[in-house]
Amino acid sequence: MRWMEALVERSGSAPSLPPRAWAPAGEHAPDEPAIEPAPGAARWAIRGVNFLVALVALVVLFPVLMLVALVVRLTSRGPVLYLQERVGLDRRELGRAAQNHRRGQDLGGRPFTIYKFRTMRHHAERESGAVWAQQHDPRVTPVGRILRQYRLDELPQLVNVLRGEMNIVGPRPERPTIFAELRTQIAEYPLR
Repeated sequence: MRWMEALVERSGSAPSLPPRAWAPAGEHAPDEPAIEPAPGAARWAIRGVNFLVALVALVVLFPVLMLVALVVRLTSRGPVLYLQERVGLDRRELGRAAQNHRRGQDLGGRPFTIYKFRTMRHHAERESGAVWAQQHDPRVTPVGRILRQYRLDELPQLVNVLRGEMNIVGPRPERPTIFAELRTQIAEYPLR
């Protein structure tokens, strides 16, 4: 119950969910949240599964990756891959190494470079700045629209999973600027 009280105190309002959403009927809510960082052995098991799934997927999908890379290269100018800095794992596991010393800012996780197939015009963000893409965004190429529709643009992220920077299943790693903004708006955002 302490964790709920702390959350309520930080947010300044009571939870809007009925008591049954917090605990089964007739039971008390737990003292700690149900989702905690995985202990050592479980963390290694998760890492092993992530590694094996990413490795097998990269081998099996290699022809698809090469075909998509070729299509992106032939249909638009610029690089095939889009590289972007994102915030990775929660710093509770990483200690002080998670602090981004280049900016002197605690990002709540380790910065890493995410890989995607480029779906927008080259240098599209120079014109608009860092903004979330809209449904009919004019910056997205025709091929990019198809890649996004079938999520093929995200296949290179398997390399990030292989390197241990992301999990196959988990929260979306955000840009440092978006992470900093969301952490001010959502009290428990870094714990996701």
